[in-house]
Amino acid sequence: MKTKIACFFFCLLFVFSCNDETRNILIINQIDRLFQEGKYEQAKTSIDSFINLNSKNELAWTLKGQIEEKLDNNQSAAEAYNKALEINPKAAKALTGMGIISRKNGDYDQSAGYYYKAIKANPNYAPAYSSLVTIELKRKNFENAVKFGKKGYLLEKEDPVIIANLSIAYHFFGDTVNRDRYYEMAKKLKYRNIKALPLIFIGEVNIFDN
Repeated sequence: MKTKIACFFFCLLFVFSCNDETRNILIINQIDRLFQEGKYEQAKTSIDSFINLNSKNELAWTLKGQIEEKLDNNQSAAEAYNKALEINPKAAKALTGMGIISRKNGDYDQSAGYYYKAIKANPNYAPAYSSLVTIELKRKNFENAVKFGKKGYLLEKEDPVIIANLSIAYHFFGDTVNRDRYYEMAKKLKYRNIKALPLIFIGEVNIFDN
């Protein structure tokens, strides 16, 4: 217990000894950790408090967009992403976030447009390529889905979402060997929705609009 308390105060001392920019990055990373752990309401409260004091922080607005999207507050998510893009029009993560909102609204062309803008802004931003997998699957362009999935994987080989998307792309492309290979990789990396993949493979879960 004493060790935990000592570590806590050491972390506080470290944060407060940093300059403003470094301290803000550390705080945002802490909130992002809550987000990654699925503690969305707690993360939302924390990011809103941070933004009240740092309204010009692009990363904070982008993270708020991600949190709001996970809470299905899509309008609030879009507003947050647009705030980030006002600060930095080439923010790849915010552009990808807007693409996700457009996809959820059923506008696949607009969604793809945002993803392409994200790639143009940052050709090495793996989530934008992986997000295009979803669009190409919706369009039933399975070859393109695999192409974008492979590109995303080459850029980020430890992301379970990217790997799971590639597994699904290979399934509909008809390549069961690679489907199963990437499925096992996603499982090993503890992909959160791993139970859904076998249901997609046997047709019990429909990912298409019709």
